[in-house]
Amino acid sequence: MMQQALDFRAASDALRDLVAPLDDADFARPTGFKGWTIDAILRHLHVWNEAADMSLRDAAAFHAFFDEVKASLGKGGLPVFEEQRLGASRGRRWSRSGAISTGRWPTASLPPIPRRASFGRGRA
Repeated sequence: MMQQALDFRAASDALRDLVAPLDDADFARPTGFKGWTIDAILRHLHVWNEAADMSLRDAAAFHAFFDEVKASLGKGGLPVFEEQRLGASRGRRWSRSGAISTGRWPTASLPPIPRRASFGRGRA
């Protein structure tokens, strides 16, 4: 397995363990990162993990996703886009839903491969 996949699994496991003892009020508390709540940070991580997975599986869907992101930037930015995309999942439901789980991301078992679709280079 690629080192990046192992690192992703370790980081995901550490994050899951970190939020496991929190109650719903803790998930709504602002953090030192731009004042985002833990809920907002978890939504952000989840949406962009989905985007990374999509970039490996379906470049057209990934680019359509990116077009949605661009369109949302003038309508409240990424946090608003991410909340609209994922809905109202909040609090402890995150840790129970599997949103913080490497088992959800089968890309961890992929062998090293050439550069995939991205927001930057190679996009027309």
